[in-house]
Amino acid sequence: MNIEFSSLHQINHSTNKWSKIEISSSGDLISQYVQRLLFEISNSGSGRKFVFESEFTEVIVALKNILLNSKRLESAEIILKRLMKVESDSQNDYKHLDMEIPAGSIFQALLRDENGMKRIILSKADHNEFIDDQEFDLRTGLPWKKRTINNLNVSSPE
Repeated sequence: MNIEFSSLHQINHSTNKWSKIEISSSGDLISQYVQRLLFEISNSGSGRKFVFESEFTEVIVALKNILLNSKRLESAEIILKRLMKVESDSQNDYKHLDMEIPAGSIFQALLRDENGMKRIILSKADHNEFIDDQEFDLRTGLPWKKRTINNLNVSSPE
């Protein structure tokens, strides 16, 4: 599989902001994280079929733009903002349950296999809180073992 496009963004619901993480300049651990994530999603046997209500929804148009090599980063950010809105709305709907949607990251990639088949992968992972065993500070970060909460795997012929 050849990665034609990828993006990784952190989401912070408490500030309602996001930030882009440069995968190529973030070091070996992020690269390993991405490779393991792609392997797990690509080889996962589980999945459900989802049918979009309209082929003109914001997310469908953004996915098509990524496939067609049109405004890929802008399209990835449209998907990111839509996810943030849905999660924010869910947070408001369920705030009486005293639950909080944690900060997380969304990974998006366009892959092409040796037969020319294109695949888009979207994956959302919640950040884990942990106590650093060196300085004993509370930190948050990407989960190393259970990397993905939800993902979308879309295939399209060339």
